[in-house]
Amino acid sequence: MIGDLVLMQQLDTTVLDVLELCPTCGLEVNGPSLGGAQATLYGIHLATTGLPKANQFTVITVRQLRRGDEEFMEAVNDIPNLAIWRMIHHKDIIPRFH
Repeated sequence: MIGDLVLMQQLDTTVLDVLELCPTCGLEVNGPSLGGAQATLYGIHLATTGLPKANQFTVITVRQLRRGDEEFMEAVNDIPNLAIWRMIHHKDIIPRFH
């Protein structure tokens, strides 16, 4: 857990440096399966950390398990500068688990 936090702080520094150079640029975060869950949480983190609202963040996941409950989904959908795309195959049962 501590290693993840350190990695996220280092990634934040890099992302903030890049977005400072281009304040209207967007950023795409993506990942498959469990990495998709991490990408979703990081995208939410970026979109809610006080960065300029001109920055649009997009999260694209493949085969990601469902994240959160109805309340979580509504809160995430209310973040104006965040779009989340979760792609699954209709016959794949794994992404349907809660």
